[in-house]
Amino acid sequence: MKKILVPIDESANALRGIQYAAGLARANPAVQLDLLHVLDPTKSRPYSALSSGELTRLAPEEFVRSMSAAREFLDAEGIPYEVHCRMGDPASQIIDHLAESAIAAVVMGTRGHGLMGNLLLGSVASRVVRYAQVPVTLIK
Repeated sequence: MKKILVPIDESANALRGIQYAAGLARANPAVQLDLLHVLDPTKSRPYSALSSGELTRLAPEEFVRSMSAAREFLDAEGIPYEVHCRMGDPASQIIDHLAESAIAAVVMGTRGHGLMGNLLLGSVASRVVRYAQVPVTLIK
């Protein structure tokens, strides 16, 4: 079975990535989707002010919320998937997940900051493209 990693959050861009990956899975029954949500405690309010114990307690709530639309869509489509949650820098956690799992490809939504935005701000998607050892498809 080939696995496609789909990093997700609560954005419309992430849902477009799920829809695209679902199309790939529909076309090839040997494909399973790996959904990954990364909670970045340094950027998620109100999490940045919490202790690590409080953060660990609240993280599952955000995980369930971020996965709900994706799970509902995939369940309705009959697409097989697994869900994963990690905590830390999103790009680093995605790359780590790739290194630890038998992933054949990545499909991810991008916020579309553009070239100048990526140069100034950096981008999770651009870092994943740079460091992933598997093909990465970006969905805008």
